[in-house]
Amino acid sequence: MGIEIKVAPNGRMVLPVDVRKRLGLENGGKLILNEGEFGLELTNLNQRVAKSQAFYEETSRGKPSFTVEDFLAQKRADAALEKY
Repeated sequence: MGIEIKVAPNGRMVLPVDVRKRLGLENGGKLILNEGEFGLELTNLNQRVAKSQAFYEETSRGKPSFTVEDFLAQKRADAALEKY
């Protein structure tokens, strides 16, 4: 379910108070705006950090010292196993 938000000619918009509360923006703050294939996505920094941490947990497979090199090696190994 979406929320309809009016955008003023100068580009300003008002987020409803309940949305600001959920995003932790009661006293103002910053959001990250992403434009994707299916539209726009607004997130706050805490949501981004949580999403990145979840991605790391998933890709590190529980290894506490999983590095970028380990990740790339795993992706190469996974790709080698794929059949085209």
